[in-house]
Amino acid sequence: MTTKREILDLERKFWTTMAGGEHQQSAGLLTSKAAMTGPMGTHTFSPSEYIKMSEGSSFSIENWAMSEEDVFFPTPDSAVCIYRVKQSVKNGGKTEKMDTMDTSVWVRDGDGWKCALHTEMPNQTH
Repeated sequence: MTTKREILDLERKFWTTMAGGEHQQSAGLLTSKAAMTGPMGTHTFSPSEYIKMSEGSSFSIENWAMSEEDVFFPTPDSAVCIYRVKQSVKNGGKTEKMDTMDTSVWVRDGDGWKCALHTEMPNQTH
């Protein structure tokens, strides 16, 4: 049985590979069609489209820290991971600080787990 810690470890792996520019590894954690929604809109993409999107972007994560984490399992084959993330990013050469509340939905895929959905919204509680 998968634990909350295992899902959080996958979420951290996604952030680590994304921040490190390891787009191939990040893409390996995605379902064959994944989605993201946030202040910039809603997008669906395949792992290969994610790689192209990431490699062609002027956006990069300089550092990040997760807190207020929780995971629950609506079914044995799905997990919802919620947390707060503070990050420093470069966007078009300009450094910005972001404080967001994020959600990822992970689904069992064979022997492992893949991320199907990620949402991000500005933290309004601070």
